[in-house]
Amino acid sequence: MLNFIKKQIYDIKDGGLKIFIFKLNVFIIKIRSLFYFFISLVISFFPLIFLKIISQFYIIRIGKIDSNRIGHFTMNIELYLCQKNKNINQPTKKTIDIFFHDKKICNYYFKKIVDRNLNVVPRFIFENIYFIIKKLNLKKFIASSDFADKDFYNLLESTNSFLSLTKDEIKLGRKLLLENYNISHNSKIVCLTVRDDEYLKITYPNKDWSYHDYRNCEIDNYIKSIEYLIEKGYYVFRVGKITNKKINLNNPKLIDYANNKYRSDFLDVYLAYACEFFINGNSGIEGMYALFRKPILRTNFTGMFKMDTGKKNHLYIFKLYQNKSTKKLQPFSLEKKSSKGYFDTNDLLKENLSIIENTSDEILISTKEFLDLIIYGNDRRSNIEKELENKFRDMYTQSLKDGNFIYSTNVVNTRVCTKFLLKYKELIV
Repeated sequence: MLNFIKKQIYDIKDGGLKIFIFKLNVFIIKIRSLFYFFISLVISFFPLIFLKIISQFYIIRIGKIDSNRIGHFTMNIELYLCQKNKNINQPTKKTIDIFFHDKKICNYYFKKIVDRNLNVVPRFIFENIYFIIKKLNLKKFIASSDFADKDFYNLLESTNSFLSLTKDEIKLGRKLLLENYNISHNSKIVCLTVRDDEYLKITYPNKDWSYHDYRNCEIDNYIKSIEYLIEKGYYVFRVGKITNKKINLNNPKLIDYANNKYRSDFLDVYLAYACEFFINGNSGIEGMYALFRKPILRTNFTGMFKMDTGKKNHLYIFKLYQNKSTKKLQPFSLEKKSSKGYFDTNDLLKENLSIIENTSDEILISTKEFLDLIIYGNDRRSNIEKELENKFRDMYTQSLKDGNFIYSTNVVNTRVCTKFLLKYKELIV
């Protein structure tokens, strides 16, 4: 403590009035937070006692809805409902689950869908109680899904969507597609998103999100695949909320919906319901499409050990890691070195690695294989390619055990584009 005080005095002497004001503001903020904590503790004392007493008969659980980010907003709640339906990790006593939303709502129409499926109360009523329950680690009184937005139990494969659209909402969605884009409800639609940093920069301008930069992708690398899908008779919707770049392609069957005047929270949800499949360029919006059990092509994927290994209707290709000094590509299993199971931007700096995006040709071959294998059910892969897929799964399963990761079940059904594996077969070690 004495050394801490000496450091503050030294910093103020060295930095003058500007540093003094800065440190004073930090001190005031910390005191204010501490004050609010004790006030919350006092306010929550009697409700907590009530929860403890009534838990002899009923367990009242409180859950926070992570409504500020679409991936968690969709998947956390859907998986909670799946687990409840399958009676996984549920209390033996009768429960009443109560939820409140986060301060920010990323999609207000999806909030409407959530609210009609859960017991949702205003945030100010239960936020303090939830905060204290979390601080005291009273898990018994917390309503949530295990593993957050990770489908550890592979429940999406064995259930239908709980957070579904009504008949009237489906009818409205069809009407809007016809009126706004002249697209009938029986047309073939593909949705695609490519992550950049614009949404977070605009929505949360005071926070440094640079540690997520490793996830960003170049939209122009998807043009070949878009053109191929259009040739196959699909309308391609580039979805998202805020982007830093439009697609450099002019075609009436390409709708840059993310930058379109007809974009709305409702259509964001309806397109996820109506599309045939989804192509993801490393964005959390994927949760909306997984919610509706859509097949997903996951390109530029980062985080080897975050894959949903139980999904037979997903196909992956990965970003690659290159040693900056030797210029050699790193093995796929390298990421088990990280305790998280993936490298973020800061980890890449520490490991002296650069990250390499998928090329337009790699995205195209994965799109073709995805259509053949997942959508049309035509397995045209060679025996060598199938052997490589098995070799990859063996490597991946062993790496899961070596890294002690909990992102996945023990069964690895993950499909990786075999032509991609053939190109980088030396990395399967």
